[in-house]
Amino acid sequence: MDTEEENEFSLRREFNLCESFIKDLENGKYSSKDIQVQLKNCEEKLEILTREASARSLFTDNDSIDEIPTSSLDYLFLPYYLGTVVQNIIVEPEERISSLNRAKVYLRNFLERLKLFSIIDFELPWTNNDGEEKTIGKYKQLNLSEERQAKLQRLQEEMKLRELVKELELKLDSNIDDEYLMRSVVENRLRLAAIKSMKDLEQIEEEKPLAEHMLKIRRGEVEDMRKEPLRQSAKLPFIITRDQMQKKVLGLGYPSIPTMTVDEWYDDMVKNNRFGNINPSSSENSADLDIANEEEEEKERSRLRKWDEYKDYHRRGWGNMHNKG
Repeated sequence: MDTEEENEFSLRREFNLCESFIKDLENGKYSSKDIQVQLKNCEEKLEILTREASARSLFTDNDSIDEIPTSSLDYLFLPYYLGTVVQNIIVEPEERISSLNRAKVYLRNFLERLKLFSIIDFELPWTNNDGEEKTIGKYKQLNLSEERQAKLQRLQEEMKLRELVKELELKLDSNIDDEYLMRSVVENRLRLAAIKSMKDLEQIEEEKPLAEHMLKIRRGEVEDMRKEPLRQSAKLPFIITRDQMQKKVLGLGYPSIPTMTVDEWYDDMVKNNRFGNINPSSSENSADLDIANEEEEEKERSRLRKWDEYKDYHRRGWGNMHNKG
């Protein structure tokens, strides 16, 4: 094996190790707070791999997707993997905003390159037709209906791609020398990563105000005001009396005797059509709502997990030490 082949083998080996580690992280095998050393080591390796891939000109902006060798195609994942790793590294509040901005640069670079090679065909909202960057405020001006529809389409596409990738990988296991099949697997995995990158970019924009607020608390610029739980007043019994005379004679509460149960009252209201007509067709499609709710729950779980990890490393009271000797 000559020197060039040895270098290629080393590059491929390091890439495969990082890729395997990140797949396990995304599949929930690790908790990010337990693998901080591994995450930092992985980031360093990915940066070296990125420089090496650039030095070897594995692909250029003038190439088409068909001109990229199959053996080099999955190196397009490098900025996506860097963005994923940087997001999961726990840092001090002073560094968190910088980390989020770095992750955003990596993910945008990944998406822009896929767009350049026509691997994805959807518009990237931070650029216009001239490639000029827009402010976040401009491209977020979607009404709720458009935003909801975009999320549904994205989630449906993600589910289809997951199934397609599984199917192709099973075929590849029994046809490992099929280059066309191998390229199909990598290209569809890239499309799947593109959808996740869009979701990660949204989460970064949602986390940045929180990180900025925590930094202000640490500097003593704002107070860490925590709302006390609301005290719920005791609920009074709900009793329906038949008419005003009984109210006057028997009173409004115990030991007064209720003469109509809630079920009887409800049946009477329905019988006399006092609720009006209820149109069952006015509800949204339940399947679409389930998909939308699933995505919202996933985002909320991710936000809470990051917040729990942050609190583990930043105990209450550590921030503002002004005038405490």
